[in-house]
Amino acid sequence: MSDLDKVYGPRVRVATLNDKEPIKECVNVTPRVFNTYLIDDLHMTKERACKIGKAVEHLWEEATHLDCHNRSAIMDLSVAELLDLYGKQEDAYSSFQEQHILYKRDL
Repeated sequence: MSDLDKVYGPRVRVATLNDKEPIKECVNVTPRVFNTYLIDDLHMTKERACKIGKAVEHLWEEATHLDCHNRSAIMDLSVAELLDLYGKQEDAYSSFQEQHILYKRDL
């Protein structure tokens, strides 16, 4: 058993709200179903998936409380644009969109 398996533990059975897969075997780190998707479908490492999953969970929770005016101010932005906007405002890394375009071009 690797150190990551000790941290993230064995998979657990999670009840979902869909008929397609009412019970899903998931990593035992919330948000369980989304983290499992990142690991199984997008092939992220457990550690990276669980960190990104937590960040998306926080963004989702905060976005659900926005009124339509404030929500519309950010909903048309891509994830790369939103991250670049954050980086520019915080005087930090802000080349997500540029790197994404270069990566896609080189595929």
